[in-house]
Formats: sequence, C-alpha cells, structure tokens
Amino acid sequence: MTFNRNITLSFFYIICFLSCLLLIVISRKLPYTTILFLFSIIFISLAIPNFIKLLINIKLIFISILFSLIIIESYLLFFHDKKKIVGLELNDNLLTNREFYKDEEIGYKPIEGNYLHEIKNKDEIICSAIYTITKDRVRLTPNNTKDLNSKDLIIINFFGGSYVFGHCLNDNETVPYHLNSFRKNMYINNFAFQGYGVNHALYILSNMKNKTKDVKSINILLTAPWHNVRSLCLPDYSRGAPKYKINKSNTGVILTGRCQSLFDKFPKPLRKLIWAVLYRSKIKFLIQDYLIYTKNKYNMDLYIELISEMKNISDNRNMHFLVAYVIKQDLVNYPVETMKRGIDSVDITLAPSEELRDKKFFVHELDQHPSSTANYHTAKIIYDYIENNYF
Repeated sequence: MTFNRNITLSFFYIICFLSCLLLIVISRKLPYTTILFLFSIIFISLAIPNFIKLLINIKLIFISILFSLIIIESYLLFFHDKKKIVGLELNDNLLTNREFYKDEEIGYKPIEGNYLHEIKNKDEIICSAIYTITKDRVRLTPNNTKDLNSKDLIIINFFGGSYVFGHCLNDNETVPYHLNSFRKNMYINNFAFQGYGVNHALYILSNMKNKTKDVKSINILLTAPWHNVRSLCLPDYSRGAPKYKINKSNTGVILTGRCQSLFDKFPKPLRKLIWAVLYRSKIKFLIQDYLIYTKNKYNMDLYIELISEMKNISDNRNMHFLVAYVIKQDLVNYPVETMKRGIDSVDITLAPSEELRDKKFFVHELDQHPSSTANYHTAKIIYDYIENNYF
C-alpha cells in the first residue's frame, strides 16, 4: 500500500514538475519564472523514490536550500524597493509581434514590418507607438530625401541604443527624423536598436559596405556612460553580441567572439529555459547590480578604445565621425578621454547631468527615455555642430 502511494506521489510530482517547465517556456517574461523553476526542481526531487536513506538526507538538504532561495526570490520580488532607472520595469510591455527581433550574428536585430509598442502600468498607458522596420532591418526615417543622385547629398549613419532608435516613439519622433527636418538633402540610416552598445556600433560600421566614396558622409555615435557595461558583455541582453578585447600591444581592439557564448553550447530548448529563469531572477539582479555593475561602473578602457576604432575606420573611409554624448553626475568627465584623442564630440544631455533633465524630456515619469521634444532639441544640437564644422 505504501509502495503504491509513493508511486502515485512520484507521478504527481513529475506532472507538477513538467507543468512548471511548460509555464516557464510558454511565457518566459512572467516575473515568477525563477520561482516556478525552483519549485519544479523541488517537485522532481520529491518524485525520486525515497527508499535510500542517504538519498533522503541529500534530498532534504537540497530541498531546504531551494525553499530558502524561493523565500529570498519572493521577498525581492514583492517587498524589495525597486531602483529607479531609465526604462523602469513596468507591469506590461507589449509588442504586437514576439518575433520583433531574433538572434543574428550581432545578437539580435529587428525584423521588417510594422509593430505596436505599448507600455502600461496597471491601467495607465505609459506610452504607445508604431515602429516601422524597413527591408534593410533598420528603423524607418520617413522624411529621408528621395534624390539619392544629388551632388549635394549627405549621408548620415546613426549608431547607438534606444535613445537613437526611438524607444516608444513613432517614426516621426526620433532623433534622425528631427535632424532631417533641418535640411532637405540628407539621407539618414538609423542603425541603432534597443540595448545596443558601442560594440554593436563598431561591428556594424566595420561590416558596412562603403558605397559612398564620392558622397559626404557622417557617422554619429549617440552614447552614454552606462553603455560601457554593454561593451563588457555584462547585461543579460548582451548575449550573442560582438565581443571585443583591447589588443595587448595597445594598437586597437580585437573581435574575439560573442558575448556570453557559453549558452550557445546548450541545446536550443535548454538555452530558452536557462534564459527564462535567469532573466527574471531577483537574486541574480542583486548580485549583478552590486558585484558586477558597481565594480565596473568606471571601467571605461574598452569602451573608449571601441569609440577610437570607429573614429579610425571613419577616417580611413574619408567619413566624418561625431560622438554625441550624455553625462551623469558621477561620470561627467568620461568624454574628456575621447576629446584627447581628437574625436569630435558634442554634449546632448539637455541638463547639467542626465538626472537633472526636465520632465518634458521624458517619455513618461516612469519611463525616462527621451521624448519627442527631447529628440528635437538633441537633433538641433547635432545639426548646429555639423553645420558649423562639416558643411
């Protein structure tokens, strides 16, 4: 009777285990995926026949550790104060197509199409926008010049992250769009995308075909000090991105592979499961925040070298190169190093530091990405600089 009861319980625990895994894979963006995963391990542990005393002791210790992790995860999820950051995590972040981007040699890249991006906090719509991605898989700049044979044509290539891409803004609210409104003979390529760093920018520029030999071209990198950790491959979303290191002879940088490529060694279903669990782990966030980000906050060496390499490539192709930078209170001097290297730079912070920007420059108080108004002023600063220095 006891044997049959144990078998029945084992089957029940296995069903619970598989159910947890199914929930995780179906919706990996749930905030509870890490907790579900820990419960799934408990269920499979309980499913192990417990007629061996040693196994029972090991199992009890193992389950005790897992329950401790569940308690910590639950506390951090429901009670720990959330840190205010640019792009605060909100209750609902909807894209109409879950295949808005997919893995590429560069990590991820948008797919051609039109997409609704809507962010909600409870019942309040924080922002809502339509993204148009072209057949070249870049963000559309709708007011680009149609006359590509004009002798006065100016091609501008924008590189950067969400600030340039236009997080939760329509196609006619981005920095490239506003910049185009000041001059009619420009064609702008918006190579930026959410989460991109200077490593992405350098890789795109390095592999870009130089078809503009007789055309005036300007490469513009819009960057901020928190992009340095992206270059170091630290954030989760940097997985698969180009990975560089400084050449030992201090003669530039070397492409060494892909960020966090350890995951690539696992089968795809297992990769998805690991990613889903780690992506929402509050314990991991805590460790990452205090031990990784804080430790590397001022580690700008690779970041600066990547920018310098972009400058070198631009010079070799007879293209102008401009760094449009944002500063933070504790990192106000980081652009000085690029200026020392003769790299053209312009401050687009719109305040003494990022933290002091006026609220009108935010998409929303809860999402501090730049608004269309901020992008207009940023574009005007950039335009004035290139008008006075390059035209």
